[in-house]
Amino acid sequence: MNNIKDQLPLNQLIKKYRIKKGLTQMELSKKAKVSQSLISKIEKSSDKSITFYNLVQLAKILNFGFDEINLLAEIRESERSEMKMVTA
Repeated sequence: MNNIKDQLPLNQLIKKYRIKKGLTQMELSKKAKVSQSLISKIEKSSDKSITFYNLVQLAKILNFGFDEINLLAEIRESERSEMKMVTA
């Protein structure tokens, strides 16, 4: 598996796969049953409010494999840890 630090940030990964799949933010939001504004926030700023459930929903729609879903979870945890260190 790839090193987390070698990966794109979560927001860029989601956007990259959405575009690769040929979906607009609105189309992705409807398939994932989330708001288009959440998709926009995620893609713009790696929104920390996304739940793991929503992350998995997006990953399934965007055809992520099991390893990619695990990697996204690791990236997410890494980002949260970094935010805790910054605010401490």
